[in-house]
Amino acid sequence: MNDTERQLLLDVIARLDRQERTLAELRRLVGPSGIPFPDGTLLVQSIHGIKYFIDPTDLVMAPQLVVYRQWEHDVSAFVLNALNENSVFMDVGANFGYVSCLAGATIGNRGAGCVIAVEPNPKMVKLLKRNIQVNWSMASIEVHECAAGAAPGYVTLIVPEGHAANASVSTTNVTRDGTNCIIVTADTVDGIAAGRRLDVLKIDVEGHEAAVLRGATETIGRSAGITVLMEWSLSQMKSAGFSPADLLSQVRALGLTPFELVGTPSDPRLKIGQIGPEIAADELAKRAYGNIVLRRSK
Repeated sequence: MNDTERQLLLDVIARLDRQERTLAELRRLVGPSGIPFPDGTLLVQSIHGIKYFIDPTDLVMAPQLVVYRQWEHDVSAFVLNALNENSVFMDVGANFGYVSCLAGATIGNRGAGCVIAVEPNPKMVKLLKRNIQVNWSMASIEVHECAAGAAPGYVTLIVPEGHAANASVSTTNVTRDGTNCIIVTADTVDGIAAGRRLDVLKIDVEGHEAAVLRGATETIGRSAGITVLMEWSLSQMKSAGFSPADLLSQVRALGLTPFELVGTPSDPRLKIGQIGPEIAADELAKRAYGNIVLRRSK
């Protein structure tokens, strides 16, 4: 590389750096936003241009969407990077549809891709269906109003007051103060997928991930290139009656390997939402919380 070429490259890098700073400043200028509707919902728009009706009394996701206009930046970036127009994406624990609608918009309506959204909470399903209606040019989003687990049947769903994002299946059927208990239907990923292959399976079920994977054996088996995006929480697993060993055993039985999901990159070569290095089982078993990715080792 001669001096002229080197200087040209440096100029391009400097211009890109200035553009990134400008974009960051513009994003900061667009402050908190939410429009209340007569039915008590709040309409927000994410930084990705997706509109959502949300429950303003929710203390988990609502503040993030109003102030920062996105939820879990690493998961959001992963969805944007991992999907294409022919991707088949299943969202287990869809809530009001933040990830489902982001996935639907990313896949678009020009290919053969689709979204399968699974959510047991009737209140969240109502918002999910409404959010599908108010966003256009998305892939088809198929809604299954049920919990996902190891077997079909009926389960008790515990919905903490003000924390609908933390709703979970009860293993004790004991009503706790400040919660709503709802009897809901349950199915397996295999039953919901109905013979289809999946490209990406996202699981966020408050510690019951091992049960969901047990009910996804056939689907994962026929989906050679599947990527599983999953929440990992030791405290939630314990509350659900599972241990890290239970989940890791299920992961190994499925022929999958855990990898990092890059959050705040320490290595400049890595980007947010990118799949990072493999995680050793003993290291993961001690990790308190995070989002991880499961894939087949190459």
